[in-house]
Amino acid sequence: MVPLMWITRLLSASCLALAAASAWAETRAVLIGVSDYVNLDADLAGPANDVRLMADMLARRGVTDVTLLAEGPGAIPPDRAAILSALDAAVAASEAGDTLVIYFSGHGSQAPDMDGDEQGGYDEIFLPRDAGHWNGALGAVENAILDDEFGAVARAALGRGVQVIAILDACHSATGFRALDDGDGRARYLDPETLEIPEATAVAGTPAPPLEGDFVFLYAAQSDQRAFEYPVDGEWYGDFTRTLVNVLDTSPGLSWRQAVAAASTRIRARSGQPAQTPDVEGTLADAAAFGDAQAQAGYPIDGTVLSAGALHDITPGSLLEVFADPTGAALGRIEVTEVRPTTSDVRYVGTPPALRVTEARLLRRAPDTDVRVTLTEGAARALERLIPDGPRMLAEASDVPVVPSAPHGVVWAGDSFALVGPDRVLDPMGPGSSPRLAWPAETPDLVSALAIALDGAAARIRLDKILAQVTPAGGAMGFALLGGGPQVGFTLQPAEARGRQCADPTTGPRDVGATAEASHCDRLGVTIANTGSRPQDVTLLYVDATGRIDMIWPTQGLSNRIPSGETRDLHFGLRNDARPGIYARETLYVLSLPAEPGDPRAVFSALADGQSRGNATPAEAWLGALVRGETTRGFSLSPRGGAALAVDRLDLVIAPFETKRN
Repeated sequence: MVPLMWITRLLSASCLALAAASAWAETRAVLIGVSDYVNLDADLAGPANDVRLMADMLARRGVTDVTLLAEGPGAIPPDRAAILSALDAAVAASEAGDTLVIYFSGHGSQAPDMDGDEQGGYDEIFLPRDAGHWNGALGAVENAILDDEFGAVARAALGRGVQVIAILDACHSATGFRALDDGDGRARYLDPETLEIPEATAVAGTPAPPLEGDFVFLYAAQSDQRAFEYPVDGEWYGDFTRTLVNVLDTSPGLSWRQAVAAASTRIRARSGQPAQTPDVEGTLADAAAFGDAQAQAGYPIDGTVLSAGALHDITPGSLLEVFADPTGAALGRIEVTEVRPTTSDVRYVGTPPALRVTEARLLRRAPDTDVRVTLTEGAARALERLIPDGPRMLAEASDVPVVPSAPHGVVWAGDSFALVGPDRVLDPMGPGSSPRLAWPAETPDLVSALAIALDGAAARIRLDKILAQVTPAGGAMGFALLGGGPQVGFTLQPAEARGRQCADPTTGPRDVGATAEASHCDRLGVTIANTGSRPQDVTLLYVDATGRIDMIWPTQGLSNRIPSGETRDLHFGLRNDARPGIYARETLYVLSLPAEPGDPRAVFSALADGQSRGNATPAEAWLGALVRGETTRGFSLSPRGGAALAVDRLDLVIAPFETKRN
């Protein structure tokens, strides 16, 4: 476990106090990080570091009344009694207009609901340091904290007129403070079986009433996902915590909803295949994060060493502005040349300023196109059985680095190799939903075939990472800002399969959001309405279950330029001809770039497999090079009068073909 370091700093005069209802309002924080479990073989490495990040972020906003419950010097051991006592004391000390921040990082699970207030028959539980196993006599996991108990703390604070901000970085966190009817958690990070928890039985009871007051709850993952922690050069952090802190520190002025959306986008941009999607709810979801209190969006700099690195999502090639006085004007620009976990080397763009600079602020984040994979133990054994010394040969043959530790992993699926994300879960959305590294069984050179398949998979991952970084939320967190793209909507229209043919739909289309479940033969509708004042060049790219990237619009001979005030309604048939039980996980991208009269049309065919144009625009050529893994610098996605690329995406899981008997 990494020792906890409690950093005390003298706040500068520019650090703003947290805004509240009155000049005397205060903010109190109870920060809980559970790394070492004394009764369970379930230790974590990240919570001690997570708590430090949160405490430091709050200090930059003027919050000094912080109770720290974690392992390490200067902190209270995070036992059940200590946690509940600290929460009760914080509520008792708070008055109307104050703010209470509750943060938890550690394990969670599910236990049978004993009072009938949960529709799914389970309570979400959070595991303090002294948590144990299921105790049948008590009808509970020993020393666990129920979501009902956290909810009671929130109700008590809200009843006193206190604003509540709760941030949970734990599995099943998306139901820990549930105030709305959003469904039941299903995934398990620390399996209930590990805690010897029995199956739940239905208990009659009255659902808890909705919370009333000013509150916002942030969750590390959806209720059917798990929360994860990852190492940054040996130091472990919760993926959600460190991402949220970076977003709040570098992108002032966001609402809580925007901050969570930006964190989701950055998590996706980091790996291209995220294991978790953060969530948010509450009456303050659309209010400014921490009111008017904004941390200074800069990093200390000493000479050519920047006090920020991979932990802060700094990337090589990023541009920053430098300042001698945080309240003064920028004195110049620097470019990041080398990135370490917490520091980076930089060079000055042009002549260094005469004054000594002390702070740097992110101006433009360079796109992160790094893709590496690791062979899991099972995949390495399977490859060794097929070809002696196969793992070493694959590492030498592949253009994609095959290394001992990487965000993406190759696993053996029993009859093929598959690519999995940071969670290492095979087929998380149904059989076949993880991309297979397809290779013909008769191919004599399996290593070469796998290397080619890895190259193709890497292009798909780079496309996902790059387009995820084109985002309006979070400002400098992305390498380009949206310039006001068209309004894009998606619909699905069910249709039955009759033999190998698809029947006409019998019902009308339904609107779908950014993710949707479909079936073989369903009809996908895409509506693109250009409500802006400039024409838009629009390209639709489709990534199928094998990772192949195709341009499905414009078709040959059609113009993809949509004039101002016009709309395009496009329709596509969905197919999944795989054997029964095999699901297809596919993605549709809608890329839009504003145009001026006389501009050549931008058609992003260079991003598709085996498609390119000799007269590609600079934007097409630049993105194409990034997807191929080529190094490019000096180009911005704002080539036309400050406008930029807009990206809309739809993630689909398509149920397989099943013959219908009439």
